[in-house]
Amino acid sequence: MSALPVIKSEPADSTCWKTLTEVEGYGRLKSVGVAHSYNDISMIRIHYDGNTTTSKLANGYNVGGDNGISLDIPFTDHLHIEVRDRNRKRPHTRFWASYIVGDTESDEL
Repeated sequence: MSALPVIKSEPADSTCWKTLTEVEGYGRLKSVGVAHSYNDISMIRIHYDGNTTTSKLANGYNVGGDNGISLDIPFTDHLHIEVRDRNRKRPHTRFWASYIVGDTESDEL
């Protein structure tokens, strides 16, 4: 399988966990983040190959917060990313994830 770069972006618009993306197969999670988050802590939970990582991305008061984390995490079987707004649902906050599915050693990437 040749490498396929993917970027997913969705609002959580919920204080409950919501799936941002789910992938069966192998690849590499490159980065995750949140855009347009005001005065709140946004939550991202990453499941990959039996591991779980949860991260809080905080933004200051009245700041158009855009935060991202570079990760470069390889996965061999499964990737599942969940997102949520912590204190109240916010339809304008956008979560994003970038990952590569398939041949992550390709010279093309």
